Amino acid sequence: MNMTCRLMVAVGVVLLSAGTAAAQTTSKTTETGTAQFTVAQVSGEVVAVDDNYVLVKIRPSGVQRWFSVSPDRKFIIDGQPKTVSQLAPGTMLTATAVTKRCLSPSGQPPSPMARS
Repeated sequence: MNMTCRLMVAVGVVLLSAGTAAAQTTSKTTETGTAQFTVAQVSGEVVAVDDNYVLVKIRPSGVQRWFSVSPDRKFIIDGQPKTVSQLAPGTMLTATAVTKRCLSPSGQPPSPMARS
C-alpha cells in the first residue's frame, strides 16, 4: 500500500491589484514526526466562473485549473468579502496552499513498490 498522501488546503484567498501583481511562488517545508508539510503561495487570474466552479490561470506557469468552491467560501477582494458567484473574469487571486505528505517510520517517502 502506498503511504503517500496529499492534502491541499486553501488557507486564504486574497485579491492582488492588477497593477502591482507580482508573479511569485514561495514555499517552506517543515518536517513533523512522520509527516512533511509544504506551504506555498499560489497566484492566478479568474478566467471563468460556472456555478461553484472557478477556472483559474495559474501564474507564472499559465496552466489553467478548475477549482470546486464551497458556496459559503469567502474571498476578500478590495477589503470586501465576496462569494464565488461574485467573482469576475480578470480578478487576481492569491491562496496559501498546504500539502501534507506522509513519510515511512524511517522518515523517507515509502517505496511505490511497498505493499501491506
